[in-house]
Parts: sequence; C-alpha cells; structure tokens
Amino acid sequence: MFGRFKKKGIPKEEDEAAFTLQLPKVKEGTSFLGATLLISGKITGEGDVQILGRHEGSIDLEGDLSIQETAVVSGQVAARFISVSGTMEGDLRARKKLSIQHTARVTGTITAPTAMVEEGAFVEGKLEMDGS
Repeated sequence: MFGRFKKKGIPKEEDEAAFTLQLPKVKEGTSFLGATLLISGKITGEGDVQILGRHEGSIDLEGDLSIQETAVVSGQVAARFISVSGTMEGDLRARKKLSIQHTARVTGTITAPTAMVEEGAFVEGKLEMDGS
C-alpha cells in the first residue's frame, strides 16, 4: 500500500539550480522601484536606480537611472547616465549621457552633453546639448 510512493531525499545542488529565479544582471547596489508601486516624493543618492513603477517628484542621483518601459515618472530628474524606455514628464538632466529608447514618451526640457534618441521614440519639448 505505501510502497508505491518514493521517499524524497534532500535535493541535489543541480536540482535546486533549476528552480532559481533568473534576474537581469545589474550592478551591485542598484535599487529598484517595482512595477506595482507608486512613490511620491524625492529620491536622492549615490547609487543606481531602476524604476519599473510610478514616481511623482524629484530624482537626483550621482549614479545611473533607468526608467523602464512600464515606468511613469513625473518631476525633475537628474543623474549621471539616464536611459528612458517608459514615460517621462518634466525636466530631465543627464550629467554624462542620455539614451531614449524607441518605446519612450518624453515630454519636457532635456539637458545632456550627449544624447541618443532611437527611431520611434516620442519626444516633445526642448533639447539642450550643454557639452559639460
């Protein structure tokens, strides 16, 4: 009666690896704002941030900022390198480089020494190439 059930042993390391969640590779110390979150207020810091949800307010980072395809950001934003795949409304200032992907919708004043805008991106506003 009980012989037909196999006794489960301790999983082997290779078995456990099959159940590990594969996350995208990001730099250590990167912070995430999840897709289901809405944050209102000021975000500041030295590290990198990836936004997948909504943020209303200012962002001032020494590190890099990635506004993912699912993200909606409104306010004043400044960071070293900024990549936009989602929606951004407000002033955007990249200290080193700005990348606007084809899925992006950007409205406002953009300031960057170097900028790349992919074909298909929606950009409305003013672009200032300051060179600093």
